Amino acid sequence: MVSGSCIRRKIQLTTVHASLVATKRKRLWGQLAKEKPVDDTPWVMGGDFNALLADNERVGGAESNGGASRLFREFVFDTQVTDIGCRGPPFTWTRGILQQRLDICLVSPSWLLYFSEAYDEHLERLGSYHHPLLLDLSELNFISALRNNDDNWITDQDELAVMAKDFFTKLFTCELRNGHRFPQHGRFPHISGYRLRHLGDPLSNDEMSSMNLSWRVLKIG
Repeated sequence: MVSGSCIRRKIQLTTVHASLVATKRKRLWGQLAKEKPVDDTPWVMGGDFNALLADNERVGGAESNGGASRLFREFVFDTQVTDIGCRGPPFTWTRGILQQRLDICLVSPSWLLYFSEAYDEHLERLGSYHHPLLLDLSELNFISALRNNDDNWITDQDELAVMAKDFFTKLFTCELRNGHRFPQHGRFPHISGYRLRHLGDPLSNDEMSSMNLSWRVLKIG
């Protein structure tokens, strides 16, 4: 289920009920990967994946029969989706002493950008081994309107996204006009055009090594 009246843009919702058979789940991961949007449309997959992302998502039962699924974790990594997290009971499937978190919501990076406060709630079980999932958007904060340079209010979400991007680009690259000031100490450093074009590039191994070596122990007091 999806709850919330604040969806102001197109989203892609994929519901999942994976097989108990590992070979069929492997084929399903490949089919789901093809569903990934080619643009930045926010994407959420939710349902019963019948697989675990982590060993601690299972308690009880025979230890030799459970644990995280390597293929499922590879699928999550390859499609760049993220477990949105949950509220309520930590496990979604219970049978006897065995409890597992088989039902989850996985979201794309663009989903986290536009729906950063959405969450997955595990509801009470009703005649099933599974807890129903509720994807709640009711606490979502969003920009509903901005005034443009012509003093007109803009409500179209695509136009708002362009305006927000333009504002923050100028914020970091040039002086603001009309004497506007922000509550910060000093000025933001200038970022060259070259660096702006490469902000989204993945970190290289050398950059990762340099970053790790530059960390320092935080001293308190």
